[in-house]
Amino acid sequence: IEGWRKAGMRRFVLRPNSLCYRGVLPRGFERYFYDNFQTALKNGMIGCDYDGSCRRVMDFEYYAVARAISDPTIGFDTIEREFLSQYGAAAPVMKESYDRVRARGEVARIARQNLPAAEKEVVGDDSQLYKGMLEANPVEELERDLAVLRRAAAVEGLSPVERKRVELRLLLGEHALKTGKFLHARDTRPMKEFSKLGLDLLKFRTEICRKVPDEWGRLFRAYRCEVRWWRHMRQALKAKHPEMELDD
Repeated sequence: IEGWRKAGMRRFVLRPNSLCYRGVLPRGFERYFYDNFQTALKNGMIGCDYDGSCRRVMDFEYYAVARAISDPTIGFDTIEREFLSQYGAAAPVMKESYDRVRARGEVARIARQNLPAAEKEVVGDDSQLYKGMLEANPVEELERDLAVLRRAAAVEGLSPVERKRVELRLLLGEHALKTGKFLHARDTRPMKEFSKLGLDLLKFRTEICRKVPDEWGRLFRAYRCEVRWWRHMRQALKAKHPEMELDD
């Protein structure tokens, strides 16, 4: 932005693809997107148009962007308190959960942006899945995430709707762990083991798909999301599920 201002720019419209993410692994970019919005606003932004894929795993990111748009003067700490209030008495533990994801997501994002130009991943969309998001989410961290979410689900005194919200996050944590094991196994485990993880993940997704509304088909077919992993186990997948489409 500073470079364009020196070149004579006075006003501009912000139109990022920051919210275009079809992955299952958590990112924790809510503070980054908020700061990005504020930087643009201070440097001449007169409007914004965010493209995106509204998904449960991105709930805090969407809330932070929406609140900044609705009230540019609001601070991030206020946004965070508002967002976490939906979890009632479990809010402190849920804050720990979101903080964990954000801390390591930011480390991975900055590391990616500091690479040489040809290797950078500066757009927070599906292009970050394989390198940036896998780096940010080793299996052991996803297991620790799940342990925190289980503590949140064990909090007493939640209303039915608050408990439902916590349990949804717990389900997303289980999904992230199973997906992470599958994604990491492609380059580290024998094909037979990798394929079994894939088939087990597919079975799990069929069990939860009605509880977690999503455009599930895009996980298997959308470019730069998981399609390369499912193609890698094409033979095992077609043998078990010949009806599956992989952009053949």
